[in-house]
Amino acid sequence: MKLKVKEVKEDLVVCEVSQGGDLIQYDRVFFPKFYPEIPFLGEREKKDILRGLEYGTHIIAASLTNSKDNVFELKEFLASQNSEKMKIFAKIETEKALENIDELIEAADGIILVKEKLGNLLDEKIENAIIKKCKQEGRPIVITFSLTQKRNNKGCTISETEIKKYC
Repeated sequence: MKLKVKEVKEDLVVCEVSQGGDLIQYDRVFFPKFYPEIPFLGEREKKDILRGLEYGTHIIAASLTNSKDNVFELKEFLASQNSEKMKIFAKIETEKALENIDELIEAADGIILVKEKLGNLLDEKIENAIIKKCKQEGRPIVITFSLTQKRNNKGCTISETEIKKYC
């Protein structure tokens, strides 16, 4: 889904839909180069983590992780719950996260590169550099991509092409 901002008022943004899609409750909305002052780890996230701990979850995929401070905040919360062994995978979804990728690779237990959220910010050269850095640091990396993308001219879906690239 893509929106074009038409007007900004004091507490309202008027947009035109340029590419449709579904927007559901609790979906996050991204504005390029705009990072609102909201807590990384809110009450809802803490509640979700506690529920995961009850069920024996081993890994947290931390959305919108933009800096090592986000990872440290999450580690601190896990320590307060005697769950220091829980692994944290930082989801790379924003330009800010890409800018801080080295510190995120160092701080997190793994990286999730969310290609569909990064769009044009992530070319093959940058992607390969991130994969290489993760391998050097011994960090697992997960790369996501949309399974609903258009087929390329060879009849394979983009996802099949992507899978072959990493095998």
